[in-house]
Amino acid sequence: MSNDKSPRPVFYATNRQKTTIHNLKRKKGLDDDAYRATIYSFTHGRTDSSKYMYKYEAAELIQKWLDPEGKNEKRQKEQKEVVGDIYGLSFSIGILNKGYSSDDPNEVEMNKAKISSFLKKRGAIKKEIGQQNLEELKETLKQLQTIKKKDGK
Repeated sequence: MSNDKSPRPVFYATNRQKTTIHNLKRKKGLDDDAYRATIYSFTHGRTDSSKYMYKYEAAELIQKWLDPEGKNEKRQKEQKEVVGDIYGLSFSIGILNKGYSSDDPNEVEMNKAKISSFLKKRGAIKKEIGQQNLEELKETLKQLQTIKKKDGK
């Protein structure tokens, strides 16, 4: 059930997010009705299926199910800040996105994919940003800072 009529591009939950949601559903022992009611609530009545959840809604649901008391909120906030620093820094590195600027959400998503691809191939951690923990993200940021210094010479 989807009634989205937004003129802007919509980024739906990734396959990985949907798989995680379904695995957590089974772990929590939710029946189909309770599961669909949860999705319906999380999407503010827009849908009752993970297929039509937005990427950010799926992330919020996963976070809520993994950490219901919000014990890891501070760490997650710090991770989000480091990710923002990584993306911001990438705009000043020649081999990544020097001079890049766009308000087009599709281009922004492609840009994120480009950075993740670069990190999987040439990064010290060899993982895309979404799979790195806080310590790995800090190492990635450090690596990009070093690349920027060399790029500026």
